[in-house]
Amino acid sequence: IGQEDASPLLVLCGLRDPACYNLNLYPAAGREKISVDTEVGVKAVSQQDYIDFVRQAQPDLCLSLSDDVVGSHSKRRRERAQQRTAAWLGDSVKCFGESDGALGSVGLIASVLATEDGEENLRQARSAEALASDPSVVGYAVMGLGLGESEECRKGALQSICGELPREKLRYTSGPNTPLELIEAIECGVDVLDATFVNELTACGMAMAFPAGAEGPAVSGTGRGLNLNQWSEEFTHDQGVLVPGCGCYTCQNGFSRGYIHHLLQCRELLAEVLLEFHNTHHMCRFMGTIRAKIDEGVFSEYAKSFRKLYIHQ
Repeated sequence: IGQEDASPLLVLCGLRDPACYNLNLYPAAGREKISVDTEVGVKAVSQQDYIDFVRQAQPDLCLSLSDDVVGSHSKRRRERAQQRTAAWLGDSVKCFGESDGALGSVGLIASVLATEDGEENLRQARSAEALASDPSVVGYAVMGLGLGESEECRKGALQSICGELPREKLRYTSGPNTPLELIEAIECGVDVLDATFVNELTACGMAMAFPAGAEGPAVSGTGRGLNLNQWSEEFTHDQGVLVPGCGCYTCQNGFSRGYIHHLLQCRELLAEVLLEFHNTHHMCRFMGTIRAKIDEGVFSEYAKSFRKLYIHQ
């Protein structure tokens, strides 16, 4: 994808687009395939199709297939989803073991499908750990989240599943919709997360303004809340940058709240570009702070103070 060899970025391959629910929209795909809504139409993808793509693309990491279903599906359909996810994990481990080096540079991440049943989550995690004892498995993914489940359900699933998985291997999940949910996932033991809510906020004309730096959450960036709605008329004549002291391209070059508000009103694409610069930088700074607090051994204290601030904003 055009990265330099020395790039610090890792490429993670999976069928589900974290920014939307693009799987299983069309049940006619059959029992052995997943229907995937793509930019060029719907495609029915089998386990072999997926492995063939991974073999050609050679990402750094790939998720084993998971049959993600929303909570409104029947109990029988959810049970079948768990069975298919476990079967695909077994097939993936077998394919990696028999690849003769064709998948040698790819790390397999074993998918565990989260449910609302705590006992079932424990069983799924133990089953995945047993199946994924192969050296090709470098981590685990808690899938099926971010699909409208309750906060209690999501947190309970992460706690029960991560509690059963070995700590020496990577843990990934998708689905956090706020910085607070991201903090809570890390508290549960998750190492890698997607943060697609950054893109969603950008598309809605919002600028992140919650405290993200190492100074801690006791300091507020703007005094106007956690996110700034740049569509609001209150910013029509506002000449201040999005967040004072922010080091992003947008703020460092003096693009004001009033100017971005004007761009949004005119439906100019530059508005989304400038907001994306800011929001991505803000999230990277936030994650850098979290990593620093973990290294310092004070993440629990940081999480408590951040939660207190976030809830009262």
